[in-house]
Amino acid sequence: MTLRPFAVAIALLGLACETHETGPSLSFVVESQNLVPTSDAANAASVCCCRVRGTVRNTSSIPIHVNLNFDARTADGTSLGSALDFTPNIAPGASAPYDAAGIFGACAQVASVRTNHLVTGVFVLPPS
Repeated sequence: MTLRPFAVAIALLGLACETHETGPSLSFVVESQNLVPTSDAANAASVCCCRVRGTVRNTSSIPIHVNLNFDARTADGTSLGSALDFTPNIAPGASAPYDAAGIFGACAQVASVRTNHLVTGVFVLPPS
């Protein structure tokens, strides 16, 4: 008789899983990505620090939030830090600017940028 409550719990869990709704797929495109010195001083590209600026476009059917992460590296693979930005509420088909700071080296030192971006949908089910 001890298996009966367990079986009921499994059945209820199965019913709960059947009502789960999957939202639309989420996608975006980084339209531009430019290394820009943080300073406006003369010869700033050779002086600390650097950031990544550009635009991102929402290619999803719903609004999205985008977490941008650009890992900057020197020619020998040494990390110069990660430029980060959060770009919220980008409407479907719209573009938005970003300004990711966090590279602790001069732009002239950056040989490569690895990306690791994340997207989150802003989806609300209509009332039933």
